[in-house]
Formats: sequence, structure tokens, C-alpha cells
Amino acid sequence: MDQSDSCEVPTTLLTDECCWWCFLPGIFGAAAGVVAIQPFAVGATLLQIQYLPKENEVGGVGVKGSDVGEAKTPGNHPIKSSFQLPPLYTGPLGILKALIQQETEGWQSLWKGQLTTLLFSTSCCYLNWSLDRKLNAAFGLDQDAVGDCQSLGGMAIGVTTSFIVGALLSPIEIAQTRLVAQASNKKHRKYRGLVHLLRTVVAEEGLGSLFWSPSTLPTAIYYAGFSFLRQVSDFVRKRVLHIDPNESPILDGWVTLGFSILQTVLTFPLDTICKRLRCQIPGRRFDTVVQTRQVPYTGVIDCWKSILTEESALHPQERTKCKNTKGALAWNWRGLYSGAGVNITCDAISVVLNIMMSVIVR
Repeated sequence: MDQSDSCEVPTTLLTDECCWWCFLPGIFGAAAGVVAIQPFAVGATLLQIQYLPKENEVGGVGVKGSDVGEAKTPGNHPIKSSFQLPPLYTGPLGILKALIQQETEGWQSLWKGQLTTLLFSTSCCYLNWSLDRKLNAAFGLDQDAVGDCQSLGGMAIGVTTSFIVGALLSPIEIAQTRLVAQASNKKHRKYRGLVHLLRTVVAEEGLGSLFWSPSTLPTAIYYAGFSFLRQVSDFVRKRVLHIDPNESPILDGWVTLGFSILQTVLTFPLDTICKRLRCQIPGRRFDTVVQTRQVPYTGVIDCWKSILTEESALHPQERTKCKNTKGALAWNWRGLYSGAGVNITCDAISVVLNIMMSVIVR
């Protein structure tokens, strides 16, 4: 499930008199959701940040995670494989199986960063609702316009709110990604939790690195873009296709799923880039459970080019079949979508459950 989904606020259930305790039922529901979804989110994140250089750019990449050995990246930095998983050309279920079987990880690693994820979800929900109401009042718009896909003002406020919240919560996003990415072994683990991580980042990288890191602006753009696409999809369904979810729940569900897949296709590469940028610690060692690029990315474009031209999501045995492919067709487009299947699967399950509930209620 995408993080952006946790920022959706059911504004029809909220009023100006709502206080923080109005969110308590939602917090308990979010906690249950985090426990269920977190293992798949961990698998997707590890697939997104995993660096898979092409065969001719690395030596000894295939060494087993339990063996003691070293591999070289383009930056000539050795990677100690005693605590790292071997390169995995698989999906989320495959990487979860590898985590469980890894001696230094195990079952407990499937729920890395779950408290940070819960904090992010609840904070994102409350901040979105609060900022929506304040911006709505500041611009003199009808309170019902908040999140209304039929109002341009409501759409603009929704996108602006998502951008601001994405920037404000960027430090928690950094913490969440690093807690998932780090090795669990006490000898190699850098952070003990959210508070320790934030204190360490301030001490080593400075306070400014939390609120203006290379990933802050891309993260804010990602959330704004996701919000825009979500509202456009609602507008098309309701105003262009005139689909009533009460009268045609099955059609509405399939159209919703189609738009969700389109949103994933358009936004997932930027999410992958943001997560890779969050794992960078200039001049400091950071032992991750999967292999990451040791030469820091200079920005979004550099990370995007690196994924496309330096890496290959194909298994070495499959590369021989595509060795004659030239130009842009030979680029690692699949690398931009490693782990995207988790988002699509969760969206599909959500749509099916909504359809079933609608049919049962009718």
C-alpha cells in the first residue's frame, strides 16, 4: 500500500468541532493496518533501494548473504556480505522469504519501522485535515469544497496541502526508510529507533538535513502529484463517466482500480528515487540489509539515470537473451518499478472488498 493512501481524510465525517480524540478510532484502525501491511511494505522498500549493477560493473556480486566475502561497486567500496542479502531478482514475497532465512534478520525484521509508519500515517491524516480547513477558510471557500473533485478551488487546496504535509513529514519519511533499510544485527545496526535516529541525524548531518535534504522537495512533489492524480480520477469517474458507486459498484470498482494502476505507473519511479536519496549519508557508513549504491547520487536526475543505465533488474541468465538490445530499449525500465506489485495488489484487494461490501449491503 502506498504511503499516500494513508493521507486520505474522510472529510465528510469531520467537522470544525472535531478534536484530536476524533481520530482515535482511526488510529486503532491504522495500527491494525500497519501490522498487516508492514511486511509487504518492508519488502517493497528493500526492492526499491536495492542496487543491482550490471555484471560487467561488479565483481563477485553473486556471493551468498551468509558467506563472508566482498563485492565492489563502481565507487570501489567493499560490501561486507555477512549481514547483507545477496542480489535478489525477485518480488516482495521472495525478499520476505530471504529476510526470514537470513540469520541476522529473521521474522522480527518484517515489522521494521512499524511504529514510525503508524506515526506517519496518523500525522499525515491529521495535518491534511487541519491544513485543508485552514486554507479553505483563508480563501473564503465553502467548507464542503475541501477535497471536492468538482471544485477547482478544492482541488488546488488538496494539492497544496499534500505538498506542504509532504515537506513537513519528510524527516519521518527519512527515518522510516532508514529503519527499514538498515541491518538488524546489533553490530551493524546504526539506529535503535525513531528518536535515536533523529538525534543521530542532527548530530552527524545537521538539523538542516532533516528539513532540506536531497529528498525533501521530491517527496513533497510526489505527494502533491499523487493528490492531483487522485482528484483527477475522481473528477473523471463522477463528472465525465457519470459513474455512481451506489448504482454501479462493480463498474466503479474496476474504473477505480484502473486509475490506481495509472497513478502507480506515473508516481512510483519518483517514490523509488526518494527512498534511495533518503538512504544516503554523506561521509558516514550505513550498513543496509540489501546492497545499495556507495557513490552518492547528486540528485533526482542522477539517480534516475543510474537506475536506467547502471543497473539491470534482469537475472544474469536472462541478460544473455537481451544482450543485442540497443538504445533506450536496453535501459533498466523495470528497475524503476521494483516493488510496485505491492501497491497494485493492495489496491486490487481494496477494490474487491469494497465491491463485495457494496453488493452485500444492497
